[in-house]
Amino acid sequence: RVQIVTVFGRVNLNGKESAALKFKLDDLTDILDRRSYGPGKVIFREGQSASTAFIVLEGQVELTVGAGDDTKFLTSVVPGQMFGELALTIGRDRTATASTMGGCAVLVLPASSVKSKLDKADPFLRYWIEYLMERVVDLSSRVD
Repeated sequence: RVQIVTVFGRVNLNGKESAALKFKLDDLTDILDRRSYGPGKVIFREGQSASTAFIVLEGQVELTVGAGDDTKFLTSVVPGQMFGELALTIGRDRTATASTMGGCAVLVLPASSVKSKLDKADPFLRYWIEYLMERVVDLSSRVD
């Protein structure tokens, strides 16, 4: 049985739904590792260096910033969505902590794969992606 995964499907921005990117999971399992994490496990911590991004296959991942009483919830990442890409794209340490909620399975995207794809992109699109990522970091740092 071939499993179809929808990545970035049904992203609703200002009332407009984005186009979904669909692909066969079998096309990726030869080149990407699959990892499973139990409930409540930390996948990476804010401030750590980044060498991978992830696509959620099953379960949910919670992104938070801060520690202890100062921990702030950012978002939940569900199947078909990616996380950990920000640090790879802008070349910085992790900007959040990623933890499983009830356990999860993910595909692991090595930095080399992400960099290769970005290097092959149109120079304007590469600039635009990097600019938008920097804006996300800047605006996020202004939120209390």
